[in-house]
Amino acid sequence: MKNYRFHLLVFGAILLLFGSVNAQQKVTGLVSGASNDPLEGVTITEKNTRNVVITSKTGEFAIDLSTSKAVLIFSYSGYLEKQVTVGTQTRIEVSLDIDYQKMEDVVVVGYGRQKKLTSVGSQSSVGTKELTQSPVANISNSLVGRMTGLFAVQGSGEPGNDQSRILIRGIGTFSGNQGPLILVDGIQVDFFNNIDPNEIENITILKDASSTAVFGIRGANGVILITTKRGKTGAPTVSFTTNTAFNSFTSIRERMNSGDYATSFNKALENDSYLTGGTFTPRFSESDIDKYKSGEDPLFFPNVNWYDEMLKKTSLQHQYNLNIRGGTDKVKYFISVRKAYLKIQKYLMGLMHK
Repeated sequence: MKNYRFHLLVFGAILLLFGSVNAQQKVTGLVSGASNDPLEGVTITEKNTRNVVITSKTGEFAIDLSTSKAVLIFSYSGYLEKQVTVGTQTRIEVSLDIDYQKMEDVVVVGYGRQKKLTSVGSQSSVGTKELTQSPVANISNSLVGRMTGLFAVQGSGEPGNDQSRILIRGIGTFSGNQGPLILVDGIQVDFFNNIDPNEIENITILKDASSTAVFGIRGANGVILITTKRGKTGAPTVSFTTNTAFNSFTSIRERMNSGDYATSFNKALENDSYLTGGTFTPRFSESDIDKYKSGEDPLFFPNVNWYDEMLKKTSLQHQYNLNIRGGTDKVKYFISVRKAYLKIQKYLMGLMHK
C-alpha cells in the first residue's frame, strides 16, 4: 500500500513537471519607434509576473513565457506603454508611439533626445496648438512672440512675400548667411514657410553654444528643429479645421496727386540747376500742371490714385485643413490636405476711368 502511494506521488510530480514545461512558450520579436527605428533598452514584462527582459541594440528580444495566455507589457521612456496578448504567436513586432504629453520632460538636442533636467543648453519649444492659434499665412509669423530669444522682422505685407526674417539672439556672424540653421526631421532646408502648421508636431529652437555645438560653425546663429507629424497606431482620426481672418494695412502713406508731383519735379530740377550751374528747364509746363489738376484730359494727363483703385482697406483670408491619422502595428499613415487663399479685390481699370 505504501509503495502504491509512493508511485502515485511520483507520477503526479512528473505530470506537474511536464505540464509546466509544456505551458512555457518562447517568443521573440522586434520593438521599433515612431520612425521605425529599432529601440534599445525597451522593458518587456510578462503581466502579473516578474518575468522581465530588455531589447538589444537592434531592438530584438526573446522571452520564455509561463503560460500560453500571457500578456506582454512594453514600456520605454518618452513612449506610450503598450500591452500585447501573445496567444499562439511565436514572433511579435511592436511599434511604440511617442508620448507627446511628456514632451516637456524630453527635449530634442541635435539629432537625439535627453532629459530636460539634464540639458544645460538654452532651448524653447512650441507645439501644434500654439502654431495654429493665429490664422497667419506662414510659420515664421506664427512664431512671433511665442518663443523667448527669437526675433522676427516682417519687411513686407505682399501676399506670398510676407514671411518674417528670423534671428535667434541677434546676429552671430557678420558675413554670409546670418539666419539660423533649419532642420526638418533631421534634414537641412533653406525655406520652411511652405510647411502647413497643421502638419508640424513640434518646433524647438537651440539658442546658445552648448546646445548648438553638435552642428559646428553652421549653428553659430542658432538652430531651428522642426518635427512633423507621423501616423500613429489606432483607429483613423479625422480632424477638420477652418478659420477666416481680416487683413488690413497698418499704415499707407499719403501720395501726391499728379499736379503736385509735376510741380515738385520742376522744383527739384530748379534746385539742381543751382548746384550744377546749368540752365533750368522745367519738365512740365504750367499748362500741363493745370491739366493734371483739372482732369480735363485723363488720357494724356491722368490723375489716378492707384492705391485706392487696386486695393481694399480690408481683405479676407480663408484657411481650410483636413487631417486623417491612424494605422496599425505595421502600417501607419498621416494625410493632410490644406487650402488657403487671400481674397484681394482688384479692378482692371483703364486710364479712361476718370
